[in-house]
Amino acid sequence: MYNDPYQMPPPQESQPPPSPYPPAYDPYAPSPYGPPPGTQYGAPQVPPEPQAPYGSQPYGMPPMQFVPPPQKKTSLTWLWITLGIIAGILVLGCAGCGIFFYNVGKQATNIVGPAFAVGEYYQYLKQGDYSRAYTFVDPNASYTVGGRTVTVSDEQSFAQAAQSVDASQGTITDIQSGTNTTDTTHMTMTITRNGSPYDVHLTLQQEGGSWKIIAADGI
Repeated sequence: MYNDPYQMPPPQESQPPPSPYPPAYDPYAPSPYGPPPGTQYGAPQVPPEPQAPYGSQPYGMPPMQFVPPPQKKTSLTWLWITLGIIAGILVLGCAGCGIFFYNVGKQATNIVGPAFAVGEYYQYLKQGDYSRAYTFVDPNASYTVGGRTVTVSDEQSFAQAAQSVDASQGTITDIQSGTNTTDTTHMTMTITRNGSPYDVHLTLQQEGGSWKIIAADGI
């Protein structure tokens, strides 16, 4: 077959005019530029490593132990301060009580001491024990016997004076404590001999821890 220059060319199929809009993007269409470098389609995919459940330990690590936080120590300063205050109050209270009882005891000794000394003195005279009676007499004591004043400087002189009174007036049969004033250094005793009572006035003084008779107007 040859081409006839006078023969009309066969009609061609009409094509639609080009669209003024760009073609829609097809993600599955092959890229006209080819795959990016280093990309190999069909390469096997590595499955992700399974994650450990929540709260479990990673593989290869020892189990963790729970260590409780250290507890804060409570300060006891307030307790020691309170105890110190209480102890101070007790010490002051005991000191005050000690002073009080000392004064009371001293006052009681000043009141009871002279009365006790005179009572013991006359009990020994009543028994005729002049040696023990003299332990309550001061070595320089002065006595009024038979209207005259004598100084009993020792036990022998005292015993002679007491024996002379027993011989002339009779032995002591009764002893009574007379009226005492607020001055405990002066005492009055009522003595009975042969049924006849009489008063004896005595003066005492404290010597060391005991009371001694320093003067008397009779025995």
